[in-house]
Amino acid sequence: MVKALNRDFGLALISEPVQRFNASTPEGITRKLGDVTVRATYVGGDGNDFTLTVTNLPLAFSSYRLAEGNGNQTVEPDECNLMLVSLRNRRGTALTITNALLCAITPGAAVTVASATYPSIPAGAVRENLTPFQFRTDPTLPCGRPVGFELIFGVQGEGEFAVAFEVIAGEGEDCNHPTGGCESCFVVTGQFTTNAPTLVRFHNFIGGPAQCFPPKRCPETNGYSSSIAVPYLTHTFTNSTTNELCLTAQLRFACPGAPTNALSAIAYLGTNDYHGSCVNYLGDTGADGTQPFSFRVPAGTNFLILVSARATNLVCPNYTLELIGLLCPPPRLHVAKGITPDKVFVQWSTASPGFSLQVTNGLRASGPNAFTNLNAVPAIVAGQYTVTNPTSSARQFFRLAR
Repeated sequence: MVKALNRDFGLALISEPVQRFNASTPEGITRKLGDVTVRATYVGGDGNDFTLTVTNLPLAFSSYRLAEGNGNQTVEPDECNLMLVSLRNRRGTALTITNALLCAITPGAAVTVASATYPSIPAGAVRENLTPFQFRTDPTLPCGRPVGFELIFGVQGEGEFAVAFEVIAGEGEDCNHPTGGCESCFVVTGQFTTNAPTLVRFHNFIGGPAQCFPPKRCPETNGYSSSIAVPYLTHTFTNSTTNELCLTAQLRFACPGAPTNALSAIAYLGTNDYHGSCVNYLGDTGADGTQPFSFRVPAGTNFLILVSARATNLVCPNYTLELIGLLCPPPRLHVAKGITPDKVFVQWSTASPGFSLQVTNGLRASGPNAFTNLNAVPAIVAGQYTVTNPTSSARQFFRLAR
């Protein structure tokens, strides 16, 4: 049976006794599982581990490049960054990447734009993603701690693979310039009252938070109907796009004295039969309810997130639920006066990366060149894209465009 799916996509299998595989699969032999070449070994573990390790990854990690943030190419607490990841083609022919999904491995980091597109990569060449990934770090991330990521990608005609890498961390004074975390355009609040519905069976949340890949097994529930009343609330959302999405949910509650696992959240596709609590399961917060968790939602489907208490003695009735990865509406510009009379201060939300700030000298201007890109690199201040002190006049107007 499968014991674990390793980060390098080796499959660790248990055998008791392990010798049962020896006749057909000797030590070190190379075989194919579908289109993927793997090498078998019985060495390692406790002596009963049979491991298959991928040997012919079509693409290898080459480098990464950070954009935005505070511009120092390191990751720090309370920061929002775009990231471009370069991959090297190890084949003798061009490769097509069908999908690419980024996951954060380090606690205190969350990927806020998980999917990206890549160009075709010629034989032996290196290419980075055409559309950037985005991630944020919590203020609680220790200064100097690098952030680990895993990039899962599909290669046309070859299958699905993963590569792991780390982003360099800032130290000392580098951690004193927070930008604020990337924002979300979907934030809801909830409050448990005495009228809140209760679960017939409540979950025994265990392990770490769910990730989009590999999927997490549904947590077990108490085996019998119980007189213990565990209150819950639900929030419904829709993936209105034509693509499957990797979404991240962050449950936050700030109640003095409340344990980290006072509340938990679990996501379901469509609706859930509360008498069968693993029906349509997508992902959950794990044992520590404060960590973000990720899950996949098919195109054009509804889903819900159920927030529940861990006990009847509810010590934290109020919470905020943030959902990251759904298609946001176009961001709104906020324009204010600058320090000097002829300057302005322009901001918009980091929930919608990829927009350029444009300017025109009058609304009556027409034609393809009516608006032009403003030659200014936005900084991130308090989680907002910010352009300070562009020259303004009574006839200048600003807009955002892709």
